[in-house]
Amino acid sequence: MMSKHRKLLWPAYAALLLSTICAASSKPHNIGLEITTSSPQARAYFETGLARVQTLYSEEGLENWRKAVKADPNFALAHIFLAHFSTDPAEQVRERDRALATRKFAGPEEQLIVDWISNASQAHWIPAIQAFTNAPSSSILISRMPGTAWPIVMRARASSIRRSSP
Repeated sequence: MMSKHRKLLWPAYAALLLSTICAASSKPHNIGLEITTSSPQARAYFETGLARVQTLYSEEGLENWRKAVKADPNFALAHIFLAHFSTDPAEQVRERDRALATRKFAGPEEQLIVDWISNASQAHWIPAIQAFTNAPSSSILISRMPGTAWPIVMRARASSIRRSSP
């Protein structure tokens, strides 16, 4: 069960995470990041999942990402998003492991996102922060957050993970 603290922070954190890879663009279906998948269908499911989660239809987003990894089992970015946004602990671990196993099929920036989220989910903060700051898309997030908001969000996320850990 999700803690009250995590329930309150989840929508804000989800929006911030998604904004790191969803740059504004005049081209349709361009999220500001090269997505590495062998399946056009998986890409469509992934992008639909992003749109659904951004509008707080998280279960629909998760279902689209599940369809994306079914269409392309080597789709590391979809696996890591499932790991991060799922509320099922078994799915979180399973999808994180799959993201790490399929990381080699992803582009360089996607690999950094996989590293960032997988390390953060295990409270490995130094490598998580290193991956976050090395991902070019992280500058989008930082530029949209005033003052010291970024460290506050990361600290709040760390607190929610520590509280939910056994």
